[in-house]
Amino acid sequence: MRTHREVGLLLLLVAACGVPALAQEREISECRLTHWSAFNPQTGKLYVAAMATANVAEVDMKQGKVVASIPVGRRPEGIAVNPKTNRIYVSCALDDKLVVIDGQADEVLAKVDVPAAQGQVAANPETNRVYVACMTANELAVVDGEKNEVASRITLRSRPAGVAVDTKRNRAYVAGATDGWLTAIDGQTNEVAGAVAAGIAPFGVAVDETTGQVLLANTRGNTLSFVDGDPLKYIGAVALTGTYAISVTVDDGGRRAFVGCLGNGVVNAVDLKSYKVTVALLGIGTPVGLAYDADAQRLYVAHRDPNWVTVTNPSNGRALQTVKLAPTQGGQWPDRLPGD
Repeated sequence: MRTHREVGLLLLLVAACGVPALAQEREISECRLTHWSAFNPQTGKLYVAAMATANVAEVDMKQGKVVASIPVGRRPEGIAVNPKTNRIYVSCALDDKLVVIDGQADEVLAKVDVPAAQGQVAANPETNRVYVACMTANELAVVDGEKNEVASRITLRSRPAGVAVDTKRNRAYVAGATDGWLTAIDGQTNEVAGAVAAGIAPFGVAVDETTGQVLLANTRGNTLSFVDGDPLKYIGAVALTGTYAISVTVDDGGRRAFVGCLGNGVVNAVDLKSYKVTVALLGIGTPVGLAYDADAQRLYVAHRDPNWVTVTNPSNGRALQTVKLAPTQGGQWPDRLPGD
């Protein structure tokens, strides 16, 4: 891992030498001009935040088709599922709301006031807490999933983008898109438990709960960073195939991580034992939302353009099926949305 550590430190030094603030703002904006997804393993449903249509597309992955389109509000971005309660949570940036969807009825149950809800969302099914990255407020909102109200707002270092939870250790991890720091949140006290420099403009965050490691997809440098979660300690970074690494997820056994590169349509499979890219799936679109189905041993990839979900065999990188989502005008996501 010494090589990985040295590579990661070099990348951090490059960032410290000066990335123009305007360029960082533009990159953050591009990350937000995408659509994300969340999978419920209990129902086999994949939910895609279709921001251009102000809806959430519900895809039955067993049937391989869209079964519902749920209106949620203006500019849905982050999305998460609590499989225990069958609730779906969607951040609507232009409405400053966290929208709660009943997964059984496919209806909106509540809209929680969450100012600056422009980042990602994560749900902890063990505590029934939902975490919302509030980018322009430099805060993380903690929402009580039973009461559907904000329980706490935690001040962070810089613009929080990605967020993920470790259900076994009751921690949340937040990536700072502008300063590259990873912040740990104690789920019991709702207080900052630590922070560490970990990447360059990271956006996607995932947790390998088998080891407690935290993974960050770095949009600059095109790397995947590794951090020990408790105590926080930067381990190193692995170079990826592709550009603009934006999203990351982990399989059920902690064997592989999958990283979506928005720039040229590559999804990387990274072996979490050897820290090497084993498969690079090319030319399938612009991958954003990633979800792993442990029962089917499949990776679901939601693409911004074309507007579809691909079902992928993660072992060999082959796309097995595509599920078309409801298209916007012209069949593509717009580069800019009303209100931007």
